[in-house]
Amino acid sequence: MSRRSALLTLGGAAVGGAVLGTAIANLAGGLGPRVFGVSATGTSPASADHARRIGTELGRTVDVVSLFDAWEWRNPFPTAAVAAIREMGSTPEITWEPWHPARGAEQDDYRLDALTDHETYVREWARAAAGSGGDLLLRFGHEMNSDWYPWAVTVNGGSPDAFVEGWRWLHGVFAEESATNVRWVWCPNIVHRDRVDLLAACYPGSDVVDVTAVDGYSASEYGTAHLSPEEVFGPTFAAVDEIDDSKPLWINETGCAPGPGKTDWITGLVDYLSTTRVSGLVWFEIDNAGKPDWRLTSTPATTVTARHALRIW
Repeated sequence: MSRRSALLTLGGAAVGGAVLGTAIANLAGGLGPRVFGVSATGTSPASADHARRIGTELGRTVDVVSLFDAWEWRNPFPTAAVAAIREMGSTPEITWEPWHPARGAEQDDYRLDALTDHETYVREWARAAAGSGGDLLLRFGHEMNSDWYPWAVTVNGGSPDAFVEGWRWLHGVFAEESATNVRWVWCPNIVHRDRVDLLAACYPGSDVVDVTAVDGYSASEYGTAHLSPEEVFGPTFAAVDEIDDSKPLWINETGCAPGPGKTDWITGLVDYLSTTRVSGLVWFEIDNAGKPDWRLTSTPATTVTARHALRIW
């Protein structure tokens, strides 16, 4: 199920870090610097201090700050938040979600074949993204291979073909609006509970993807609490590489539910990733009321563990 269905208010975030344009260019095939990022709520520059504190607590530069924005809110492009992130040396990422977060997976207004109904909004947003200047990561339609979002290919009248068509239409609109500074992140969910064959069917094409990524969590509610990090992510990494191994490969959203094994899982994840070509790690560092506390900084013990583990990242 969605980890963000309760995020109905907007914030924003940023923290200093590496300039990512060069990093993305160098990351193909697993080469180049490793990227660390955190998720933050909303699109207000006011939460920049939140991300800064995370970086300070973890003793690690935050290279990417990932914000969430739902189409239903009809927010304008978050110029102020994006500028604040860049001013602090980080690269902004926006997870752009075509849905109403409070209405579940079945939403007629946000069927994949209805995306073009939102063209005016999309064009205005793309035009503003182009005008914002520097690099911007755009993660559109993430976890499309699962079943909890209206853009998913197994619900709400969706299909892999409709997802690919919608993605390429959206990419085309951004190209027409000269938003060449936007880097496109394709990000399925781990295949632990989902069909692996959907991944290739949902891939929009190497010409319209800049970063491939994977989302996955350690939690009993997802049936992964008993699994090692390699067991959680390994099969999906392998499947993504079979589709396109020419792009940087990231984990773009992850976390671990509270429990006695959380510190071991954090250490194990970073150790495992260090043996792979994965070059980006973005943590869901949001304290979402009513949901498990996925954060690296959820307790003093997890904070110390994460700080130590990230020394090699």
